Amino acid sequence: MKTIPSITAALVLMSFSAVAADGTSSSYSDSGSSSSGKAIPRINLTAGMSSSKLTVNDDLITDQNNQRANIDSRKTDVAASLTVDLGSGPVVLETGAAYRSFGLKIGDNSRVNLDYLGVPVYAKFYLGDVDTTAFFIRAGVRPSWAVSKSVEIGNLNVGGGPGFPLKDFDLPGVAGIGAKIGFSEKFALLVSADYERSITKINDFGGDDIHNDALVFQAGMAIGL
Repeated sequence: MKTIPSITAALVLMSFSAVAADGTSSSYSDSGSSSSGKAIPRINLTAGMSSSKLTVNDDLITDQNNQRANIDSRKTDVAASLTVDLGSGPVVLETGAAYRSFGLKIGDNSRVNLDYLGVPVYAKFYLGDVDTTAFFIRAGVRPSWAVSKSVEIGNLNVGGGPGFPLKDFDLPGVAGIGAKIGFSEKFALLVSADYERSITKINDFGGDDIHNDALVFQAGMAIGL
């Protein structure tokens, strides 16, 4: 995973270059686009689920009593995003806001919950007509800030964090695929699947590096402005 920073940086730079090139792209066919011949800016509103876990060097972590505990158990929770496609042509910059709930499941009835608000910065490549129906791939980063850290035991939320110090900031690298199915010039259905993993460690102590690791599935709509 050490190559994620360089790959995502290159992809984001390519996106900015495409946006800056007079608002056009030489490889873009403007059939189905707005009357100005440019792609319609769109708001993307999606929600779905994340399947996450915390990964460490050897999938184990030492607790406060120096006992080794297996934390390689996925937790299913909520994901939601409100973003906008900026630029025209098949390569755009996607940015906005995103909520993710990550963490891990411990046994049958306990969970560590780590909730984040982030700012996606993705290079998004449309394979087809950006204003009608097309597949897309995207890659980038999502700087994120923790808004809640808690532990649930059964139906009781005991709060107080997971019992080991974690940073308030996370920087996941993101790569995914999706499809946009157009119903009209202004409205389209969106579906997507992304893999997300922390580039930097989220733990605030020495020893094994801990990372968020998640598969995120979302669906929603794209609204032309």
